[in-house]
Amino acid sequence: MVKVPQFAVPFRVENGDVVEVEQGSVEEIQACVEAVLHTLVGSRIDEPDFGIPDESFSQLGPNPSAESYLAAVEAAEPRAHLIGKARIEDMVKRIVIEGKSADV
Repeated sequence: MVKVPQFAVPFRVENGDVVEVEQGSVEEIQACVEAVLHTLVGSRIDEPDFGIPDESFSQLGPNPSAESYLAAVEAAEPRAHLIGKARIEDMVKRIVIEGKSADV
């Protein structure tokens, strides 16, 4: 049993139970990073600066910058260093690739 439960991200149910992770665990921090990477700035009314920039209408076209994504993660989730820079960069690369393939 999880001592201080947090919903797993993405939210899901397995075997009839909501999946939870321990607050402060690597899994919970990773879930927070995923939330940052899947949220566009301005889409949260209560936290308008949370997330990654929407570059859909930039002058260069949809060309997400891994550096801007990493900066967004560092700003929103200061505990992210616990999961390691290489792991965060892998997550960012996956999001960037998914974003480009979704726009094609």
